[in-house]
Order: sequence, then structure tokens, then C-alpha cells
Amino acid sequence: MKSHAEPVDSECRKRKKTRSWFALLACLLTPFLALAAYLSETYYRFWIYAAAPLLSLGLLAFWWCFMIENTSQAKRRRFVIVMAVTLCLCAVAIGLLRPGKSHGGTSLPSLEWRWSRQHEQTLPPALTPRIADNSLPEQAGSLPGSLDCLTFLGPTRNGRIPRVELNPDWTKAGPQILWRQPIGLGWAACAVSGTQVITLEQQGDDEWVSCYHLATGDLLWKQCWQGERFSESMGGDGPRSTPTIHGPHVFTLGGTGILACLALADGEVLWQRNILDDAAAPNLTWATTASPLVADDLVIVPGGNKTGPELLAYRLKSGAEVWRAGSAGGTYSSPRMVELHGRPMILNVHGSGVAGHDPATGEKLWNYTWGNNFPKVAQPLTWQNDKVIITASYNQGSHMLGVLAHQDGTLSVECIWESRRMKTKFSSASIINDHLYGLDEGTLACVDLANGDRIWKDGRYGFGQHLVVGSHILLLSERGMLVLLEPSPEGHRELASLEVMQGKCWAAPTLAGTYCLLRSESEIACLRLPGRVYPP
Repeated sequence: MKSHAEPVDSECRKRKKTRSWFALLACLLTPFLALAAYLSETYYRFWIYAAAPLLSLGLLAFWWCFMIENTSQAKRRRFVIVMAVTLCLCAVAIGLLRPGKSHGGTSLPSLEWRWSRQHEQTLPPALTPRIADNSLPEQAGSLPGSLDCLTFLGPTRNGRIPRVELNPDWTKAGPQILWRQPIGLGWAACAVSGTQVITLEQQGDDEWVSCYHLATGDLLWKQCWQGERFSESMGGDGPRSTPTIHGPHVFTLGGTGILACLALADGEVLWQRNILDDAAAPNLTWATTASPLVADDLVIVPGGNKTGPELLAYRLKSGAEVWRAGSAGGTYSSPRMVELHGRPMILNVHGSGVAGHDPATGEKLWNYTWGNNFPKVAQPLTWQNDKVIITASYNQGSHMLGVLAHQDGTLSVECIWESRRMKTKFSSASIINDHLYGLDEGTLACVDLANGDRIWKDGRYGFGQHLVVGSHILLLSERGMLVLLEPSPEGHRELASLEVMQGKCWAAPTLAGTYCLLRSESEIACLRLPGRVYPP
């Protein structure tokens, strides 16, 4: 009897050992997948972080139902129990929760109680008359320490703010919050002329262009487009484009494609077009986002989604179309005026790459095919008069391009290096000396411009935005922390910080001298930063 029992016992022990290993591996699967996703730096790693525990639980449930030795009837009973518990949990979750907007730049959806009030902004205070007395000066630059900031990310649209140096010591005299108030939905940044702060916002079913007072936040005027509302479940509702101020005019691009020229003084509409109708193209998935570019007597904007013109140019005074260029459609990046080899051109990221255009005619001077069908948001940068740096997330890679000038006057382009070490998703990178700084999938990183290699990556700020101000980086984190940093290839150096906003902060900060305008998904605030303004 003993000789027959020993092989049976041995076989049972083997089975139990195998089942134990299966359970152990199911438990180890979550940390393994999380570590692999973290090391690979893939853009969808946050989905892996969320899905891995569910996968482990599923495998453990399978192990408990079918791999523990027992009768077939007992296995069926356990399976029924697991299915009943799963269905009950799903029913409770569906009954109590609803999916909300994206939790952040990770693209993971948030969950809300079904009885909670859906987020919608109330109207700002009643229209405040313009202040005409001398209690608050009205002329451009008349507030102490102020400068005009007329367009997106500063005068050259690359995030560099000239003529301002910030004091890094915030312990004795830190930033002063001048005012803070609710604002409508949207992610538009601000443009500032004198004491006028212009932005776009969604109020109910209407899209507004709003003008606030820089010193007080009083609403000076508004222009309303009734029934115009861009809606998107993940990124949220409302306009995204930053206005451009040019002389006595304001140029705005709404979330549904309305390009308008308004009087800066009172918001009167001088002309308007719908660029999507003109382009015969659908809207971009997350709305028309680019800031209008003014070049000589033209206002230039990107086209629609993946088809139609890449750029459209309109006459500044009348809104008449002058030229259109390309056929790959627009993106979320804003066109820039730059010089390469001493030649002025429009630098534009389009649906299938990046190109340089003649400002007068729109003719493509050179073109580089780049990317995939995922969004391109970051501003293209120039370096050393003949190089272009482009960055993006979603496995599209960062590239340094060399633009070559030929004897016959033509230009061509070549790739100098390609890297996966600067993956800007919502924001743009910045060139400081010979290094590239930016939020690489939400973490600050420094890349060597000589070869595209990463030097360091540290400082988890989420999918926020930043500016280069003098010798510092001024960064607004995704969760509303204002941070001052010293850019250095030696490592991450945070000098000062202040929690200012609540909720998601995806709009770029606006710096008008020492006046800093910040916007979250529900509020706008104006801060006076310690520092000084230099003469031109």
C-alpha cells in the first residue's frame, strides 16, 4: 500500500506547488507591469498602472475558482460567487458613480458621484464700467512693474519673457495675490495691453471674449457668441486659444473655429470668419487651439483636423482670405515668425510634420514629415540660426533638424538627431544655453542639445506649463503650484514655490512684467511677483 500511495502523494504535492506558484505570479504581475511601464516611459503607462491590479485580481479569482483542488461542484460554486460579487460591484459602481472629465494629463477619467452637481461656471459679476478717473492708470505700462504681453508665450512665442528678472527669495517678500475670482470654462491663456487683460471663456452655451482689469479683476467688457460651445468629455468644454493683441485690435480664435477681429477699447466685432468652413475641414478633436499670428498686414491661423490647408492667411483690416498653404491640416501648436539663415519665415507644425513658409505667399520653403495621428502641441524652437527642435509625446519623438541653404536660394532640411528623452504632451520645451528643458510626461527634464541625450529628469509637476524669465524658469504645475527654478545641467534646483490654484491648471501662465496671470479649470488669479523690469 505504501508503494502505491507515495507516487499519489508526490503528484498532489506537485499540483499544489504549481497552484501556489500561479497565485504568487498573479500577485507579482502588478509590480512587474508597473515597473516595466515606468522604465519604458511609454505615454500609456498610467493606464497600465490602473489596469495591472485589476488583471492580478482577475487571475487570483481564476486561481481560487478553478485551481484549488476540490470537486467540480465546489469549483462551480466558487465561480458563481465570484461572478455574483463582480456583477454586484459593477451594478453598485454604475448606480453611484459616473465618468467625469480627464483626471489630468494622464488621460485617465475621473469618477464623480451621480448626485453631485456637474461642473459649470456661474457668470462673473455684472459688467463693470471702465474706470475713467486717475485712481487706476489706464495707459499701457502705467502700472508699476507692468509690461505688455500681447500674444501666446511671449513676444516670440517660445516661452521666453524679456526685460524681467525675478527675485528668487520668496521667504521675505514673496508673490502677492492681487485678486482671484471664478471664470468660465476653457484653457485659454491671457494677452495683456496696459491694464487690459483679454481671454476667452465658456459661459453656459455662449463663448465669451472677456476683458478684465489687470489691477482689480473688474470685467471691463465682454463680447458674446451665443450658442457657440465646444464640448469634449476628456479635455473639458470651452475655448483653448490665447488672444493676440495688435495695436488697437484683438484677434481671437474660438473653440468652434470663429476667427474674429475686435476693437481693444470696447470689444466691438470688426470682422469675423469661421476658419473650419473656409478650410472645409472638421474641427480638431480637442478644438481649434492655436493663437492667431499677426505678420505684417496678415493674420494667420492653422486649419482643421488632418485634412485641408495647414495654414490660412487673412487680411488684417478686412478679414479677406489672402492665401492658404498645405493639405495636411492643422495641429494644436501656434505658428511662429522666425528667421533661419537670415530669412524670415513662418514656422508651423502641421498635421503630418513641420514646415517653413514664406510669410507673403504661404509657399513652403521646406518641409519635414514627422509624427503620427496623435496630437502635436509643443511650439517648434529654433537654435543657432539654422536648426529647428520639435518635441511631442505619444511616441512621436523629439528631433533636431538642420535647415540647409543652397546657392540657388532654396532650402532643404535634414534630421540631425532623434530622441525619446523629451516627450512634451501639453506644454513646450525651452532652450537655455546648450540644453533643452521641459516637462517630459509630467516630470522636469534636461536634454543635451548636442545629441538629444537626457542629462537628468527630476521634479514631478504634472502636465503644467512654464516660462523662461531671465535666468529662471517660472513653472505652474498641473495642480496649481507656482514654482521658481534655476535651470542647470547639474540637476533639478527648485528655489521657491507657492500653492496658488486648485484643480487642473493646463493654461499657460501669462507674465506682464511682474504681474502674473494664472488660470485653472474654474478660477483666474493675478499675482505680483517680486522682481524688476528692465528698460528696452
